[in-house]
Amino acid sequence: MKQLITILLLGLSINVLGQKDYQEKTLTTKTDQVTVFLKGAQLFRTGSINLQKGNYDLVMKSLSPNMDPNSINVKAAGDLKIISVQHQYDYLEENTNSKKVDSLQNLIDKVEDDIRIKSNRSNVLNQKEALIAANKNLGSENISSTQLLQMLSLYEKELTSIKEEQSTVNIELSDLRNRLSRLNNQLSGIARLGKETKSNILVKVEVLKTTNANFEVSYFVEGAGWYPKYRLNVKDITQPIALEYQAEVFQQTGEDWNNVKLRFSNAEPNQNKDVPELETWYLDYARFTQFKENDISNLGVNRNSVKGSVVDAETGEPLPGVNVIVQGTSIGTTTDLQGNYSVTVPRGSNQLVFSYIGMKNKTVGINSSIINVGLETDVQELSEVVVTAYGYASRGERLSKSKRVQDKVAGVNINSAEKMTSTVVKKQTNIEFEVEDAYTIKSGSPQMFIDLKEYEVKADYHYVAIPKLDKNAYLVAAISNWDQYNLMEGEAKLFFEGAFVGTTILNANATIDTLQLSLGNDKGIVIERDKIDDFSTRNFIGLNQSKKVGFEIKLRNTKSQPIKLNLYDQIPVSLREQIEVNLEEKSKAKYIEKTGELKWELNLNSNESVSKKFIYEVKYPKGEKVILE
Repeated sequence: MKQLITILLLGLSINVLGQKDYQEKTLTTKTDQVTVFLKGAQLFRTGSINLQKGNYDLVMKSLSPNMDPNSINVKAAGDLKIISVQHQYDYLEENTNSKKVDSLQNLIDKVEDDIRIKSNRSNVLNQKEALIAANKNLGSENISSTQLLQMLSLYEKELTSIKEEQSTVNIELSDLRNRLSRLNNQLSGIARLGKETKSNILVKVEVLKTTNANFEVSYFVEGAGWYPKYRLNVKDITQPIALEYQAEVFQQTGEDWNNVKLRFSNAEPNQNKDVPELETWYLDYARFTQFKENDISNLGVNRNSVKGSVVDAETGEPLPGVNVIVQGTSIGTTTDLQGNYSVTVPRGSNQLVFSYIGMKNKTVGINSSIINVGLETDVQELSEVVVTAYGYASRGERLSKSKRVQDKVAGVNINSAEKMTSTVVKKQTNIEFEVEDAYTIKSGSPQMFIDLKEYEVKADYHYVAIPKLDKNAYLVAAISNWDQYNLMEGEAKLFFEGAFVGTTILNANATIDTLQLSLGNDKGIVIERDKIDDFSTRNFIGLNQSKKVGFEIKLRNTKSQPIKLNLYDQIPVSLREQIEVNLEEKSKAKYIEKTGELKWELNLNSNESVSKKFIYEVKYPKGEKVILE
């Protein structure tokens, strides 16, 4: 028994001797670079600290609560070893109000004081009116007619004065309450972000000798991203397109970016990286076949844009900074301080996805041009501590940003002029825009537009007209070799001859060699399409009847320069042998029999007018009826 006790004591003493005493120190770091992805961002922080020989717990405090613990990477240079890296949520840190919150609170206090004063005055006026009403009995026998008139005049004067002041006070109270509501909504949006629990990173190190240790830390965060946006300016059809390439940035990470270098990447780091696999396709009778459900809610909806508002489903308060994205695209926007949004929707898209930190994502079918949404709070609890070990950096290892291999190209085409606001970095699987200037973007601030590139793009301009559907001619810019500009699918605002035309989608995901951009209609091209009345009777031949239909299209170019115009129309295509369609006249149009399409390629000089007509005959059985126009 004595021997057993000795062994236990010996083991305990060895264990105690093997334990190391770690001294806690705060490691101050600064974010100096951010790579913003379409969804999420990679933050790069640096810091240094002087350490004596020994063991330390180095704590980096007040970091983003939206950090992905698995993405943390810590490197160090100096005479030390990194033993482990841990991620912790700091539930004890007190959230201090920012200057913006304090300023808003002061304004709210002032408005509430004004409301109190006005409300008190309103109460006094109401009591004064009630007092006059209680003493309005003027029928006493002891009062002369002169006194009665005097009292009536006084009563009217006082009552009129009270009513006028009451009206003024009520208007002022309404304005003050509306202002108070807006201020509270804005404060609520800022406070919502400020209440999030902060993250800490704990780095255990063993310092071999006194050293000045330099640290580089990187991690991925949610709550940030960017949307490609464009401005297309066309002065006239003799000049190239001025294309401004912008990034609309949103930042709700809970961590301010102060004077940081920005990169914008088209990568999506959180997407599934596994190659998809085809499953066996079993063919069976239709009644035994099951299909996956698809949302087809907007097949009958033909709208260019959708707008609306997003609120907290529980409180009804507007939610600023909500991400609104067209599902399956990089097209999106964020809500403003009043929770409002507007987004251009590409043809064929049928769902919007609404996402916000701390709220459940919501997917809504596009079945209207106005979609209002309420988001619910996500009550999923955060894990208290996540521990990840990374090994250590060897002594004397020097780290620098230049270690990351980059293939930098200017992306300039000899046929285009370019303003260098960013450098294009082409990597193996994605493209990044490295912005030259540093920016400050506070967490929870409204979306910011950052210029990436400005191009003067040569384009082949022509007009397209389909007067059967629309008697306007639409200007189209055809851009060849457009992939050299590193464009992405995104919303574009159109300006033609100094006027705002509207918005469209720049479909940079297309596989065509020439990118077609519609720049809106041009009233300088006058078009008329009239039916030719010479063919008003039907002819009967045996068991069949026949009818001729004709149209004349007149065009005039009122512009001061010549134009190219592609004019389209059509004749019907028969689905049955009993119905025969014959094109008799086409005015030299290109005719595609399979589709019935007619196309004229016209060159119109200034103030030139042309006329094109087509005539077709339809034969069909006597007892049937067909629609010929």
